[in-house]
Amino acid sequence: MHSSSTTPSPAVHARLRRIHLLFRAALSVLLLLFLVVIGLVAAGIATGRPGAVGPVAPLVVAVLLAVPIQRRRRRPAAWTLCAAALALPIGVACVLAVAPAPGPVAAALLATLLPVGLVAAAAHLAGRASPTDAGALPFDVVAAIRTGRRPRPRRPIVDNATLTFADIVVTVRAGRTGAAQFSIALARIRGMAVREATERDGPWLSIPGEPAVLPPAGAVLVVYDDRHTYLLPVHDPAGFAATVSTRVALVQGTVVT
Repeated sequence: MHSSSTTPSPAVHARLRRIHLLFRAALSVLLLLFLVVIGLVAAGIATGRPGAVGPVAPLVVAVLLAVPIQRRRRRPAAWTLCAAALALPIGVACVLAVAPAPGPVAAALLATLLPVGLVAAAAHLAGRASPTDAGALPFDVVAAIRTGRRPRPRRPIVDNATLTFADIVVTVRAGRTGAAQFSIALARIRGMAVREATERDGPWLSIPGEPAVLPPAGAVLVVYDDRHTYLLPVHDPAGFAATVSTRVALVQGTVVT
C-alpha cells in the first residue's frame, strides 16, 4: 500500500478552509436573499400591494429542497447542481418580489448567480486535490468502474466505486433497472496492490441471472481485507489506491502496507 500519514497535511487543512469559506459565503448570500424577500413580502402585505404573497411559493420550494440537497454535501461532483437547484426558487422569489422594476430584477438575478459560482469554485477546489490529499478531505470520492460493457442510454445507475469514511461501496448495473452492490469496510483492509488483470483472475463480480463479470484488460486495484481479496477495475487504479490508502490510515490510525 502507498505510504500515508495518519494525520491530514497542512495543505489539506488549507484547502478545506478555502472550501468552507466559499460555502459560508454562498450560504450567507442565499440567506440574505431569503430574508430580503421575506421582508418585501411582509411589507407588501402590510401595504396591501397586489401579488405580495407571490414569492412565498418558491421560498417554500427552496425550504423543501434544502433537506435532500443537504444529504449531498459529501459529494463535490453534485455541489454545483445542488446549489443551482436551491438558488433557482430563491431567484424566482426575488424576481417576483421586486418586479416589474428592471434594475432590481437584474440585480436579483445576478445576486442569485453569485452563490452558484461560489459553490462551483468550492467543488473545483475539492476536485483538484491530489489523490493522496483527496483521501483526507471529508468528502466521498467516486471512481468509475471499467466493466467492459457498453453503457446503456438513460440509465441512472453508473458503474462506480464510492469511497466514504466507512467503506468502499461498489455499484454495478444489473438487469434493466437494478444494480449489484457490495462494500469493503475500511477498518478491515490489510493491504492493496495495483497490477495488470490476467486470465487467471476469473470473475471479479457475480450478478445473479447474468454472465460472470470478468475484469477488462488493463491495470486493476487489488484490495485485501482480513477475509477476502477484491479486484476493482477502476479508472486510474494507482490514484484511487493512494486515496484509499490515506483514508484507511485515518480510519485505522495506522499506515497499512
